Amino acid sequence: MIKIILLSDFAEEYNKNILRGITRYSKDHGPWTFCKMPTYYRETIGIDGILKWAKEWEADGIIGQFYNNEEVEKFTKANIPVIAQDFKERFTDIPNITGAYNETGRLGANYFLKKGFKNFAFYGFGNIVWSRERAQGFEERIQEAGFNVHYYEHKDPNAAVDLWYYKPSALSEWLRSLPKPIALMTCDDNQGLHIAEAAKHAGIRIPDEVAVLGVDNDETICELSETPLSSIELDAEKGGYEAARLMERMVAEKTCCAPDVIVKPTQVVTRHSTDIFASQDKYI
Repeated sequence: MIKIILLSDFAEEYNKNILRGITRYSKDHGPWTFCKMPTYYRETIGIDGILKWAKEWEADGIIGQFYNNEEVEKFTKANIPVIAQDFKERFTDIPNITGAYNETGRLGANYFLKKGFKNFAFYGFGNIVWSRERAQGFEERIQEAGFNVHYYEHKDPNAAVDLWYYKPSALSEWLRSLPKPIALMTCDDNQGLHIAEAAKHAGIRIPDEVAVLGVDNDETICELSETPLSSIELDAEKGGYEAARLMERMVAEKTCCAPDVIVKPTQVVTRHSTDIFASQDKYI
């Protein structure tokens, strides 16, 4: 029986779907035993503490979220295969559960271009791989169509957990400064909620003036917005299933080297935040 440590925050829908895929593979090919380790262990006991627990529990492998400056090679030196979920940046020496981020950005751009928009914007983090590459894909496709992209980027990832966006802010002022109507893609659904709240404070109507598209299709977050948010759905459950398949092979072959698992976008789920077509014809 394979014993796997899961070190991740499974509160959000994306992570839940990764977990569903892992457990489905276990049911199909197991049974496996899991230790669901809260992410605060990463902060409190560190890599050494997690490694100690893994040895005492006789874990066969670890699937988890790690910072890129952490000494994850301690696991591989102990012959414990590790798959990282790239919640900050990809690792180069161990496999990642990562995403087709550029493709996701291009999908969002194509969605807005088909709706006739001429003005575009992106809101996210410049120093996190999944946000940065979604922005790149979005901009590449928009520029191919002959348009430019306005940006508002956080430098501090911790800003996502603050409540500043419920009050008038620099984000509200940025939204006021944008040409209208405008198609705005956010790096994920949480940031889409930021935009919805900031737009409310700025007196900007969604989707009439700003059409907002998120990523992950986290229904709880999307429906929490006063204007339900459209979002790009990801095949995260399949990604979890493939990650479990990869882990089984790594355990069997006693290797810590393997290719990345790529989570692909599947479709845009349209809700009210993008339920509009841009047109210069006043009658339309």
